[in-house]
Amino acid sequence: MASNIKKNTIYNMINTVAKIIFPLITFPYSSRVLHAAKIGTVNYANSVYSYIALISTLSITSYAVRESSVVKNDREKLGHLASEIFSINVWSTLIAYLVMIVVCLIPSFHNIVSLILINSINMILVTLGADWLNTAMEDFRYITIRSVAFQFLSLILMFAFVHQPSDYVKYVVISVIASSGSEVMNMFYHRRYCELRFILHPNLKKHLPPIMKMFAAVITQQFYVNSDTVMLGLMTTSTAVGLYSTATKVYNIVNTLMSSIFTVVLAQATIAYTHKNYDRYNNLLRKVIMFLISLGLPIVVGMIVISKNIIVFISGPEYAAAAGTLSILAVSLFFAIIHGFLGWLVAMPMGDYDISLKAAFWSSLVNIGLNLVLIPRIGYPAAAVTTAIAELISAVIIATRWNHNIQIRNISKTVFHSILGCILMSIFLIFVKQVQMGVMLQTVLMIGGGAMIYGLTLLITRDEFVREALKFVLRRE
Repeated sequence: MASNIKKNTIYNMINTVAKIIFPLITFPYSSRVLHAAKIGTVNYANSVYSYIALISTLSITSYAVRESSVVKNDREKLGHLASEIFSINVWSTLIAYLVMIVVCLIPSFHNIVSLILINSINMILVTLGADWLNTAMEDFRYITIRSVAFQFLSLILMFAFVHQPSDYVKYVVISVIASSGSEVMNMFYHRRYCELRFILHPNLKKHLPPIMKMFAAVITQQFYVNSDTVMLGLMTTSTAVGLYSTATKVYNIVNTLMSSIFTVVLAQATIAYTHKNYDRYNNLLRKVIMFLISLGLPIVVGMIVISKNIIVFISGPEYAAAAGTLSILAVSLFFAIIHGFLGWLVAMPMGDYDISLKAAFWSSLVNIGLNLVLIPRIGYPAAAVTTAIAELISAVIIATRWNHNIQIRNISKTVFHSILGCILMSIFLIFVKQVQMGVMLQTVLMIGGGAMIYGLTLLITRDEFVREALKFVLRRE
């Protein structure tokens, strides 16, 4: 079982890295070709669309993965459960399209209607694809192969068709292909697990209450996440939105990478907690915490120390002003990782949807309130500050559900080794920053050298995480 989790984690990491490499290659290219104003317009449209998409997804994915994982060994029960959840998703998608039509009629959004319509293709693809079924069945090998193939196709399309600022519409179309194009294959693939069919009258009494609680929590959280960009678009300039979006692009990439393990472990954590196998459950949490500390802490520290290099390397000197914002978002990343761990692997296996809603409500309220006060005074960096505060509030609230069944032991050495590695890595990074050389070469040297020093520190101290990783690679478990 442990071997399967390791393999699934590797597959999911490959999938996540592929999703990271795509924007790391295309975003520097597109940001230089489209420039800050057009990038700002695209991201503004994406933020508006994201609210509509929330109605379509209805936060069904998390609920569907949790519930399907419990009955995944019974094809008949899985088919009935999955069909009911799928049917609810179809209805929510139809409602979302009606809302989109209303939004497109609002004069303030007329200049981005075409971009919203193109983005809306994602909704129907995601709904019909029902990728949550593959996740519940822990079929991360298929998910990875399929996703990487479409990422590669989108990469080719980006360089082939996006050459000037007027190509920003093509950029959005290709982004849709990259994010949801692979869902088309799911319509045929998931038949191997169960028959997925549309049910006119699904059991709303059973499924709707928890789904709506999750939906309320997610929509509240997403409201404050996307409100940063929307409020900047309304209160500042497209250039400010472009600069902030550049910093958040890096933040979201890293956050997605670190959060990838939650998806892998959720099904097993739910099964263990549901069957009261607390030894198994606590062991899973301990492994995840070691992963997050060993990989997350150096990434957070590195983002703070070399934020300017990262921004200039990815998007060019035109976006250098976003470096300070990225440093602030690195702090937010630290809190976001804690929030993600508690939300996905503590509250979700317990089926505690109320606490997620409570955390989302209060963090959103504080975030939006602070944005209204701070953005007019200090501009786009304020959005990064309020994001960090909101993530901290969410983590603290969900942490109140920690109970006596959750006992994580023997991680102090991992914490010490990671802190030591970060200190030595930071000394190296600060030294290299003082050396005069090209930004590209300096950034590559910093990332490569810093990672090497950190890794060697863990290796020399015989850190448990590194030993387990090497054992898995060498033995090919």
